[in-house]
Amino acid sequence: KRIGQGSYGSVYLAKRRDGVGGYVVMKRVFVVEENSKEHQQAQNEVKMLQKLKHINIVTYKDSFVHDSHLCIVMSFCCGGDMQAQVKAAKAVGLVFTREQILDWAAQILGALRYLHEDKCVLHRDLKSQNVFL
Repeated sequence: KRIGQGSYGSVYLAKRRDGVGGYVVMKRVFVVEENSKEHQQAQNEVKMLQKLKHINIVTYKDSFVHDSHLCIVMSFCCGGDMQAQVKAAKAVGLVFTREQILDWAAQILGALRYLHEDKCVLHRDLKSQNVFL
């Protein structure tokens, strides 16, 4: 089931074949040629994702090429993205507590510190839509 779409490709919710662990997310990126700039960028993303091990960063599971698409399989975060949570809360008049907001901020900052200081990685698209709960 497709759960997202962007300029890079599409994101799907998939059930694991082995039945262990429930669902995963598969990011499917179209790659025209194996030696193209897009293919190299996608391969670099995979190499970087494989190295990331942090409690507040979505876990890389696997990757493969299928029908001219690079498919990146990652853990599924059942809470959805932060933007959707904020919109849903606003629609019913719910206000997040100061503690909840500070907890989310601490988790985001912890992940960013790990990326910047430990892995020398810069997140180039940080927004509430890309923060998964």
